Amino acid sequence: MKANSKMKVVVVTSYPLIEPVVANRMIPFLNGFLEDGREVHYLCPSSDGKPVSFPHSVRVHEVALSLEKPAGFFGRALKEMKDAFKLLKTARKVDASVYLVTAPSMFLIFLSPLLLLKYKVVLDIRDLSWEYLSDQKVSQRFAKYLFRIIFERALGFFEVVSVTNDTEYKYVSRKMRQRRDVIQVSNGVSQLQFERLSKVEPSQNESMVVSYIGNVGLAQDLSTLVKVAALRPKIKFKIIGAGNDLHRVQELSKRLQLVNVEFVGRVPWEEVIYYYNQSDVLYAQLAPCFSGAMPSKLYEYLATGKHIIYGGGDQAQRILMEFSNYQLVEPCDPYKLVGALDAANKMKVASFISMKDREKVADKYIRENQVIKLRDALRAMEANL
Repeated sequence: MKANSKMKVVVVTSYPLIEPVVANRMIPFLNGFLEDGREVHYLCPSSDGKPVSFPHSVRVHEVALSLEKPAGFFGRALKEMKDAFKLLKTARKVDASVYLVTAPSMFLIFLSPLLLLKYKVVLDIRDLSWEYLSDQKVSQRFAKYLFRIIFERALGFFEVVSVTNDTEYKYVSRKMRQRRDVIQVSNGVSQLQFERLSKVEPSQNESMVVSYIGNVGLAQDLSTLVKVAALRPKIKFKIIGAGNDLHRVQELSKRLQLVNVEFVGRVPWEEVIYYYNQSDVLYAQLAPCFSGAMPSKLYEYLATGKHIIYGGGDQAQRILMEFSNYQLVEPCDPYKLVGALDAANKMKVASFISMKDREKVADKYIRENQVIKLRDALRAMEANL
């Protein structure tokens, strides 16, 4: 049964439209809501860059927020809290039947019970960001303890909580003080992305090409890859993407006078297919303190069927173990990564595409199929409005 055409849904996020990782998760949500006959609004910070292409029927509300990036943990936390307050206060003016708050911004979670008190609110958790705070720094350890308490108390406010993986599901389920629906809406690739990625072919390279495609941030610590490039000068390395750690990684490459590392920068998703075709090995990494996360880029990698080398922890390892064409290495260890690359060379992975890995992605990790769970939850909520 279709939802009432007048039923409004407002999606609130702390990331601007130029961020492809957010768009990749949210566009299947938005399309699903539209198919159910809802009036869909999307509220996010404004940006100067070129926005991703959203469904035309979605009404986008961009909120002007300061681009200032304060130094220090508390300065950044205060700004994020102010931004979340402004986003939620603006969202409230739309006066929707249902709100969907999607977070890695913890303050959107913490402030929703205060600013959206009169409404039905769904929480979509894409990251347990407070859990990545350092236990080695007293201030961050205290903040993590405080944020855990606030999160646990806030959870009871939300009608439904969706998460992306097993680690998040177990974490949220343990924290629940009262009965609430927790559903796992796994990340993955859209049907359209899969159709293009599954047509990627082996490269015709004379020497191995190793590519990283994604965000270049502190969590990824791509200095590991650059150090490996110095140890294996005959291998070509491509870094496709941008982020807050890009400058540091580029400077390291310059200091080492490397000629086998190419920084491509951020490119539209349609152009990324070219780099997948040119790659022999796809590399990704998350530093140890991010072990509970699953990089969404890995689903794209898996859909190509090409060989993957991943340095990282628990959650991603558990998902990768469902597949076959990969190697796991210790994160942030250049010598372990060198060993994996040497092994990949011996295995002649450049000429191999795993059709079984592609089939597994098609079976379990197509986003549109995952979103059905959330659509069903919203229908049940709306039936009680």
